[in-house]
Amino acid sequence: PLNETILATVGDDNTCKIWDIETSMITSSFQLSSEGVSVCFNPNEPHQIMVAEKIGKVRFYNLDTKIPVRSLECPNLPLLQSDWSISNSLRVGGVTAGNWYVWDVSGSSQPCSMGQAGPGITNSFKWCCTSDNVFSTTSTNGHFKIHHCGHQKVPVSCDIGVANSTSWHPKLPIVAVATSKRILFWGVET
Repeated sequence: PLNETILATVGDDNTCKIWDIETSMITSSFQLSSEGVSVCFNPNEPHQIMVAEKIGKVRFYNLDTKIPVRSLECPNLPLLQSDWSISNSLRVGGVTAGNWYVWDVSGSSQPCSMGQAGPGITNSFKWCCTSDNVFSTTSTNGHFKIHHCGHQKVPVSCDIGVANSTSWHPKLPIVAVATSKRILFWGVET
């Protein structure tokens, strides 16, 4: 965002709230159609915020007016998580129970590609910070995958136990996954 002292949250109360981190106060709030599952800022789009809802809607809001400027549709429900690519602000990804979806925001509101995320309920989708073709998914049963949109072959697919968090390095194609007992790292070719 333009103002680096704000934070956004979404939740089961069907709202998106914008917070001032210096005062810990809500500066604005707007109603969603269903529970919010993800909210993202993107440094390449400083006047917008991406909000994903459980009913399969991914909307981009103008931060000043809180009015949606575009939206995407997920073909399966519920949408469990979504992420906005930092390396290409036209790419958005998300997961439902067992599938991943990628949208090109400049085109249709429907996904431009999709695939099977893995066994179990997939609850995490994270873009690689350095490539708009590489992302990871994690399932509640501990299955972790790295996907490459340009290839059928999955670079990494393994069982890691319960994953608590996934984070991509901001400048290198390296991902870290925290489990209950260890931190795992993978580097990938982009």
